[in-house]
Amino acid sequence: MDTANDRGDLRKLLEEYRRSLVSEHTLPGSSLTVKLKQVGLEDLLFQGEIPDTLSGLVQQAIDGKGKNMSLSGADLPMVLDMMNLVTRAALVWPPVADTGDDEHLGLDELPFVDKEYIFDFCNGGANALKPFRTESNEEPDPAAPAG
Repeated sequence: MDTANDRGDLRKLLEEYRRSLVSEHTLPGSSLTVKLKQVGLEDLLFQGEIPDTLSGLVQQAIDGKGKNMSLSGADLPMVLDMMNLVTRAALVWPPVADTGDDEHLGLDELPFVDKEYIFDFCNGGANALKPFRTESNEEPDPAAPAG
């Protein structure tokens, strides 16, 4: 039976969980103190938040092949779009918009180094797993010890 006490416990549990997803950071370029939530590229992709024009680039980043992308060539506009997308999704406080106003921090106001910091923060979990991932074309060595 659903009681007010059960709903209160659930509300408290969800509040604690949501609070645990957000952390305070000082951005290196602007020195702004912001609140960020961990957002994975995979989550954004599966939620349909990634436009088709960026899906290939995002898949490369997820697969760990994004390090070959150039910040000076044809990839640059797509890389910047991807960083803006992640920044928009991760930034909890202050509120963010494409262009800043009296109530929003604008993506156009944030220096690249801040967007890079946010992108790296969000990809921290994926980067930590890279040593454990194998290339899709690599077969495990059957003679290697298990574990």
